Amino acid sequence: MVNMEAYTGFAEVYDIFMDNIPYEQWAQYVIKLLEDNGISAQIENSSIIDLGCGTGTFTEILSSAGFQMIGIDNSQEMLMIANNKRFENSSGCGESEEPEELEELEELEELEESEESEELEELEEYEESEESEEYEEDEESEEYQNSDSIIYTLQDMRDFAVPDPVSAIVSVCDSMNYIIEEDELLEVFMCVKKALDENGIFIFDMKTQHFFRDVLGENTIAENRENAAFIWDNYYYEDESINEYEMAIFIEEENGLFRKYEETHVQRGYTIEEVKRSLSMSGLEIVNIYDAFTQNPPTDNSERIYFVVKAKNKLLNGSKSE
Repeated sequence: MVNMEAYTGFAEVYDIFMDNIPYEQWAQYVIKLLEDNGISAQIENSSIIDLGCGTGTFTEILSSAGFQMIGIDNSQEMLMIANNKRFENSSGCGESEEPEELEELEELEELEESEESEELEELEEYEESEESEEYEEDEESEEYQNSDSIIYTLQDMRDFAVPDPVSAIVSVCDSMNYIIEEDELLEVFMCVKKALDENGIFIFDMKTQHFFRDVLGENTIAENRENAAFIWDNYYYEDESINEYEMAIFIEEENGLFRKYEETHVQRGYTIEEVKRSLSMSGLEIVNIYDAFTQNPPTDNSERIYFVVKAKNKLLNGSKSE
């Protein structure tokens, strides 16, 4: 048995167990929200950060739609899979030898010693000096002008940075619920504010307190596949609006035996007022809030809601915060 942090052992089988998620439909919904707010792939150099990108499935779909993508995640294992997926999709191969992009990603763990990747050097320099905002124009364009590529970078969403402002930031699949302290939520929003260009927007989803309390609750979920299985126990702490996931994951090895891994995931359900408070303190404000995958406002029975956010005083005509 191996004890692991969130999305280490599970990263290996994440895509297997998430094959029921309609990523294409989710992406079309987000693309529509982007277009409603003036962000389109037809606009030259439309760049988007996928914050909490995981194994890159959603990132790949937005890239295929024509957006220049930057995937940010705090899991080395998930990004390794994302980078390998990017190589396979771009080469059209189902299997391949270890790609150059994968080697670059491995170097992310030792950024201070890495001098081989110009993109990584630029990101490292930016992180070391938050006050530095000037980069050579030719270096910036070299990093972002390759429309066939996705840049993946290992960063914590509470303390991320990019060399150039982006057109939009998206965060889906309840990544934001993993931020369980309000002061850390504020840190995320402050990083978002710095990363967006003047008219940029931030679209993110969150599972609701209703979902954690009344739907997921104290339930146990189990699933068995040919080469992997998991048991997922949920514990909801209403006083803190915290849901704790205890996961046991079984992955088949080459000898036919299954190795057991254990992970603990923790998410928090926020009220809309709590989110608005942190947004306001960061210099952001809400354009619209939707019951997920609709154009309707959220209700007490909403299980997932979407926030569309812009910098203060940059609200679109006809829109107002809820």
